[in-house]
Amino acid sequence: MGLARDDADAKFEFLVPRRAPIRVENVPADVCRGISNEWRVTAGLWDLFDTNADGRDQFAMPFALIWKALREKQTDGFLSGWALIAQQLNPDQRRAAQEGLTQNTLLPERSALPEALPVTLLSAPNNWAQR
Repeated sequence: MGLARDDADAKFEFLVPRRAPIRVENVPADVCRGISNEWRVTAGLWDLFDTNADGRDQFAMPFALIWKALREKQTDGFLSGWALIAQQLNPDQRRAAQEGLTQNTLLPERSALPEALPVTLLSAPNNWAQR
């Protein structure tokens, strides 16, 4: 089978599956995985705030709590920022938020998480969260 260059249908947009634009609300699981990708971190932070429940994301927190947790703080990446945010949540809220962050490939599966993530774990090197 072949395709002639002068064929009217031999255009990039017809030959390559297109998934863009990908909305922050519904980033596919195989796109931009892990804490080193700004797109995925943006999607995870959005899921902490937004009220649209989808998949494992069944949690929404007021933006004011996120702002309070991060305002004028120094972080060295997503995990240290999450540690600051998690301190603002009770254990049930933290578990619910962790589910959404896991869906966004920012935290490992729940079975790999301690009941309450210690700050030292969250600010440790990020190698376990890379996928």
